[in-house]
Amino acid sequence: MLFRSKVVNDYPVPALGAGQVLIRAAASSINPVDWKLMENSDNWPAVPGFDLSGVVEDVAWDHDCKRFKKGDAVWADLGKGLRTPKTQLGAWAEYAVADCTQVGHKPESMSFEEAASMPLVALTGLQALRKVGAPWANHRTYRENLTVVVTSGSGGTGVIAIQLAKAYGAKHIITSASPRNADLLRS
Repeated sequence: MLFRSKVVNDYPVPALGAGQVLIRAAASSINPVDWKLMENSDNWPAVPGFDLSGVVEDVAWDHDCKRFKKGDAVWADLGKGLRTPKTQLGAWAEYAVADCTQVGHKPESMSFEEAASMPLVALTGLQALRKVGAPWANHRTYRENLTVVVTSGSGGTGVIAIQLAKAYGAKHIITSASPRNADLLRS
């Protein structure tokens, strides 16, 4: 398939709706789902990109948005509307709009670039672990010597899933990776 690209330098700042924040993007990342969406011409024209970090420029106040104010450093996963007609993600633009439920305060210990690399992979790992009962603290799922298997441990989702499994109390984690990534997985 032949791809044609067009650089747009004057895209309008998106308008806020109820329960949304306007974020000036500082950094974004690329996920496999981004290029998969780009292959489908039905998704265009649109601004791609799921993950970003940046600074809140404006807030459409409602009960979900009270925790944000102009100037807050945030990170977001913009994939909430993925299955709606004419998906508008927007992390690859200068400004993006996100539902407040998709946004969190950026950890102070992370750079904007580090924070932008996390939302989709971290959410994927979290959802997978929750499907199997994490955080394993209740009587139905708790096991003293719990073992968790994380496939592709050195990939973006795997590295985060291993850390989450440790934090949730897994005693043993089994994973796979190429020999060059063995030290990363042991650390």
